[in-house]
Amino acid sequence: MKALPITVIIPAHQAEKYLQETIESILAQTTRPSEILVVDDGSTDQTNQIASSYTEVTVITHPTNLGLSNTLNTGIANAGQPWIAFLDADDLWLEDKLRQQWTQLQAPSVDQENTMVFTQIEQFMSPDLSPDQQLPLNEKHRIMKGIFKGTLLLHKKVFEKVGLFDPELTIGDFVDWYARSRENHVAEIMIPEVLTRRRIHQTNMGRVLSNQNGQLAKVMLNSIKRRKQRASAS
Repeated sequence: MKALPITVIIPAHQAEKYLQETIESILAQTTRPSEILVVDDGSTDQTNQIASSYTEVTVITHPTNLGLSNTLNTGIANAGQPWIAFLDADDLWLEDKLRQQWTQLQAPSVDQENTMVFTQIEQFMSPDLSPDQQLPLNEKHRIMKGIFKGTLLLHKKVFEKVGLFDPELTIGDFVDWYARSRENHVAEIMIPEVLTRRRIHQTNMGRVLSNQNGQLAKVMLNSIKRRKQRASAS
């Protein structure tokens, strides 16, 4: 089967530790995407060199660190294919991920340009963590419904309807965007199978909760305001 008309966007900052494994999981897909973009957000480690070593990968570089939302938006603006998927530079796809999502979109009842396809995710402790850093994951937290950008496949036209990621948010960028997608009646398909693996490692397991909670509260308030404005206008 020829490559799918999909651009995979990998936002990357100081990602040298896991980036190669992430890229390899894309190249191992049963049906590959036509384009892989690594957007290097001002990394000072070997991120750029690792990404550039792959002939299948196009690298876009921010000279300075602009943050995740801007990095995602750069990828969207430079995507050469009509369909977009995202994968964080430390996470992995199972080999049939894109094929299964693409198959779902071919159903006659699906509005392809107004539908998001998600998969379930499996969270896993990175093998490089020491025994005292390993966190026990019960089944509820290990296997999860993947409303998460690393599982997402959608048409670029959805961004024309919903808008891009909010550069003011450093936490909750996808939560905010997903809330806007719901408000704009974008359809969803959830594949009830684990096709994405989210790595838990030393860098992402210790985020500052106070900052996270404050920004997530802002996301929720903005969503409520938009709904009230729509209700008063109707």
